Amino acid sequence: MRAGKRITVLLGAGLIAVAGLVGLGSASSAQASVANACNSYAAVLAGQGMECTVTVDNYVNGPALYSTVTIKECHGAAYTVLLAPACTTTVIIDDELVTDVTQCNGTLNGGGSNVTCAVQVNNHLSGPATPVIVTFNQCVGSGAGGTSPSGTPLNCSPAGLTIGATVTQCNGSVNGGGAPLRVNCSVPPLSETALPVLVNQCNGTVNGGGSVLFCSASFTNAANVDFTAPGVPAAPPAGPPTTTTTPSPTGGTFGTPGGPTFSPPAVGGGTGTAAVAAALAVSGTESTATAITAAGLIVLGLAVVLFSRRRIHHPAHRMG
Repeated sequence: MRAGKRITVLLGAGLIAVAGLVGLGSASSAQASVANACNSYAAVLAGQGMECTVTVDNYVNGPALYSTVTIKECHGAAYTVLLAPACTTTVIIDDELVTDVTQCNGTLNGGGSNVTCAVQVNNHLSGPATPVIVTFNQCVGSGAGGTSPSGTPLNCSPAGLTIGATVTQCNGSVNGGGAPLRVNCSVPPLSETALPVLVNQCNGTVNGGGSVLFCSASFTNAANVDFTAPGVPAAPPAGPPTTTTTPSPTGGTFGTPGGPTFSPPAVGGGTGTAAVAAALAVSGTESTATAITAAGLIVLGLAVVLFSRRRIHHPAHRMG
């Protein structure tokens, strides 16, 4: 019986440890097809303005799969219009589809900053499309730290939590106190995507007092595309992606007509630093939370092994 119990305990501990290792593998492999932009930028800097826009064009022309990613990035003083000299445009052409977009996470947490980030995913297919509804996990654990004058800090359309979400954004952000409606995040209602593309942005961002956040994600799908038509790019040759960065011909949108606007807010009653919600990792793109969980599982498994061995080698303690 003792031998049988020991085998059961060791097997269970081994499964826990293996589960931890599998989690670590998933955390690293999730980065294989990610378009990254503006992550951890000046993480503790204050009084800064940042805008990042990622446009993904995925192309499926029969067996040919390829993509173009356009990243516009602007940096400057907070609550000002960022003119063209403050912006760059990067174009990435790849012979693979983009399946993940990760941007604007863990940035400008020093206070008095504004961040505007957007993701636009365009799927182009030569055949019919079978889109699925875009799910979302956004505005969880955000907007804490006090509000002055009084009012809700959240302007999320819609706000909510979905396990395995397509879009994970604006979680654990803007928690340093400030004006009402300082957390502005949206996904158009009934959005659909014909290809599996995950968006992870604006999480753990601008948590210093007096900051504001604008983030959005949107999707379009085009079926039965004529890939011989003018303007439709041909598939690139196989090989590493090509990347070109140039000065942007246009500036940012914050503070411009039709763009997001916001007056520098008053700092509210506190400097809350609420942790990013545990649900951040559900989309499989937030590797930090997954890695921490995996490491915990490994430690737990090893602890069970050591404890079971001690009990087997010292039966007198058990008989007590």
